[in-house]
Amino acid sequence: MLRDLARAIDTPAPDYSDRVRRELAGHNRRPGPAIRRAPRRILHTPSRRVLIAAAVLLIAAAVAIAVPGSRRALAQWLGFAGIELRHTGQHPIPPPASPQPSALHAGAKVSLAEARAAMAGHLKLPAGLPAPAGIYLRRDRAAVVVTLAYRAAPHLRPTADTGYALILTEIARAGRPQFEKMISTGAREVAVTVAGHRGVFIQGPQEIVTLGNARPDQGQPELHQVAARASADTIIWADPAVTYRLEGDFAKSVAVKLASTVR
Repeated sequence: MLRDLARAIDTPAPDYSDRVRRELAGHNRRPGPAIRRAPRRILHTPSRRVLIAAAVLLIAAAVAIAVPGSRRALAQWLGFAGIELRHTGQHPIPPPASPQPSALHAGAKVSLAEARAAMAGHLKLPAGLPAPAGIYLRRDRAAVVVTLAYRAAPHLRPTADTGYALILTEIARAGRPQFEKMISTGAREVAVTVAGHRGVFIQGPQEIVTLGNARPDQGQPELHQVAARASADTIIWADPAVTYRLEGDFAKSVAVKLASTVR
């Protein structure tokens, strides 16, 4: 909810200084209540300063939400490094029927050794699965994104959208979003814990959007959409170094169990 509010507000930061001065002046003019039996409860100057400081902090928080440049920082703080969760507020539109699965747009195909080297030793694999059918590497400045695609996994069937039974994406050193997870009306989000780390399970209509950097004429980098595709159910979690995203046709209990084997 806070993430949606942070995106929705797009007004100039209000100036609360005059209002604060008026309130403080009015407070100083009002006679305080007579205290006869408990003089030690009189609010001394240090306590008043604490209250004023707290009011200033609340005002600063309101301004931070209102300033457009702070909304993305707030959204990232509430989300996962490299993945921005967004709610579309719309019912999903089914993609046109196609005999071919959608391309992953996950980068260049690499070997497992190359993926390990790119992740500087942080690459993890699900336990008990055969070798992935495809390993892909994508770089965006300092960010490294490795995608492991499995054709088969126990008790899971390949999805019609990708042709893979399981897709594990690992994102390291992400200073900005590499993906947007577009959550449609009817999807359900549930907080989960994976190996002691906070996470979220998303079931229902959703889309994964790959983002890239563009440099317009002004020379400033900006994010733009590279590719979008329908996504199966997803579990996302993070440890201090890496954000993980696991996609498949699974229930929450199965997703958490599979995610817990990634080590």
